[in-house]
Amino acid sequence: MPNPTLSIFDIFRLGPDIGAIAGILALYGANLPDIPFFEFSVGEPPGGIRGLLGLPILGLQKWCSGQDELLTSASDSEGGPSGLSATHNQFESDSSATRCDLYQRDAECHGDNYSVQPPLIQALFDLIEQKQNTISDLEIIFEHRLNTLRHSKECNPYFFYGPIEMMISCVTHNLIFGLLANHSAANPDGFLSVDGLSSLYGVTCDDDGKLRYTRNERIPESWYRRSSPYFGTTNGIADLLRM
Repeated sequence: MPNPTLSIFDIFRLGPDIGAIAGILALYGANLPDIPFFEFSVGEPPGGIRGLLGLPILGLQKWCSGQDELLTSASDSEGGPSGLSATHNQFESDSSATRCDLYQRDAECHGDNYSVQPPLIQALFDLIEQKQNTISDLEIIFEHRLNTLRHSKECNPYFFYGPIEMMISCVTHNLIFGLLANHSAANPDGFLSVDGLSSLYGVTCDDDGKLRYTRNERIPESWYRRSSPYFGTTNGIADLLRM
């Protein structure tokens, strides 16, 4: 857990308080697969990662009805690692800013609650292009959050929004501006750009004008991280209260 926490701080300036909480939730969702190394898979169930007693446990991936629906591994019942893609309502929650809900009925979802969804990214880009000159970038994120919440309620028959899930969803929306905005000398408080977010989320615009997920996420050129850490006790709580 220390390595992801330190890496996120070094790259994005996420405060160690939020980083530690995210790491604990990740380990909980992934069934604490590797003690004392605290390693976990950010995607599918991993193969060969140690279990609680330091013994190799092979994560298994099961595909159902020809759909790319990632389920918990067969070793989960034995305490084995599941990977963060199979942590619904533990680490991953409904009404994501960029992903489908697990049980969402939209045609493009098919139980895929872990891949970046271009329609959601496009909805955010549309808000940026339409409203960036009239409202603040953080208020754009608030509006995107309201839209994703409404969409989940309409399209997910098993929508769940408990206190922890609400916190995860709201915080991850706010971090789009808090961490991914470009904090350049010209915009030290942060500035959201379509080009910058396209690079960070790994999407590109095809000739037909539609976004496509390339799985090639990278830090944009001339992108600057925030100068001070984004602490949950100060920045995070303030943004949640404003939302």
